[in-house]
Amino acid sequence: MFFQFKRNWLIILLLIIILGIILIINQSNNTSTASDNKDDGLLLMCTLSEANVKNEKVILKFSGLVNTYEDISQIHSFKVELERAFSTNLSLTTQQDEKELIKYQGQKVVSSLPNSKIKVAQASVLKKNGNYQVYLIVSLLSYSIDQNGFSQNYDYLKNALENASVTPNIKVNIQGSVNQKLTHSGQKQKIMDMFNSLGASVSEGLNEKEVISLSGYSKKLSNSIKSDKYNMNIQIASRFDPLDGITTFTIGTPLITIEY
Repeated sequence: MFFQFKRNWLIILLLIIILGIILIINQSNNTSTASDNKDDGLLLMCTLSEANVKNEKVILKFSGLVNTYEDISQIHSFKVELERAFSTNLSLTTQQDEKELIKYQGQKVVSSLPNSKIKVAQASVLKKNGNYQVYLIVSLLSYSIDQNGFSQNYDYLKNALENASVTPNIKVNIQGSVNQKLTHSGQKQKIMDMFNSLGASVSEGLNEKEVISLSGYSKKLSNSIKSDKYNMNIQIASRFDPLDGITTFTIGTPLITIEY
């Protein structure tokens, strides 16, 4: 069954942006190009494959502050530009007379890409100085695609963002599974195998009974962020799903930006 979107996804993602994503972007040692980020994603796909983890889905994400406007007419003009760039309609999801927060969102199946769906949201927040800060949130999800499919999806999102005059700082998330229950130590060993494949060192992480999540740095990956003492550009997490009887692995650069 094709994935469904939760109705409150925009609010959750907006909070993530305000509380974390903007900080990550601002602290990023981001001298990488869109081409570099694409190569990073292809490398992560290879890393999962070499670890015998079946690729289930790829989520390419963009989120961040993109513009500051003085009046609502500029917000509407940008909304029209997004509709043109992504070939989709964006509907107003806040009250017509609401001024402090103006939200538009839309989603569609991308017919030119295999098993793919995109969602786009524009959220404009009125600040004390009377200007609006405009945030853009875009997520492109695809199921069971190969490296050629990944390249097509990445190029599609990159081109759409550039057509909307937005710098394509795309975050890569890939989720896969092993069709059996792996022990806690087995999960950790597989994560470490992937770190070793990337030539990555572990900086910090979470090692709990229910979930393992390790972050670190690899010279093979281009984009990085700074966290306390460390530069990081790779995060790998695992958990066992008792309902489906599978062990799920999620890998992201510079960090995972989806639920895992």
